[in-house]
Amino acid sequence: MIVDALKGSRDGAVVAGSVVDWGTEIEDAFALIVFLTVPAKLRIERLRRREEATLGSVEMNFLAWAAQYDDGNMPGRSLAIHEHWLSQRSCKTLHIEGNVSVEDSLSRVSVVIRDSGGQPKTSGNRPS
Repeated sequence: MIVDALKGSRDGAVVAGSVVDWGTEIEDAFALIVFLTVPAKLRIERLRRREEATLGSVEMNFLAWAAQYDDGNMPGRSLAIHEHWLSQRSCKTLHIEGNVSVEDSLSRVSVVIRDSGGQPKTSGNRPS
């Protein structure tokens, strides 16, 4: 179903979050991957606000796990795992780093799509 949406739809699809270890068919079905990274302190504050807003409380073990993402000291997702995964993809990737507004992020994505003739090329380049 996800692969069909990514490959078969004229409009495509947007998938948010990590798809590491979802299988090659899905992992290589993207026309463009946007990799967003923010400083740990800001990431944890955003997670804290999101957890409080959606769940009414914050699970401290979750925040501790999320805080170590850059260093990868605990099992699960890490920056190193995601960077390795990105290096294995054949599609264009765009890395947006820092405290960037949604508007600026959308503008950067739009430029990549526009410069690719409306459909991101599968060059494997990784602009910063």
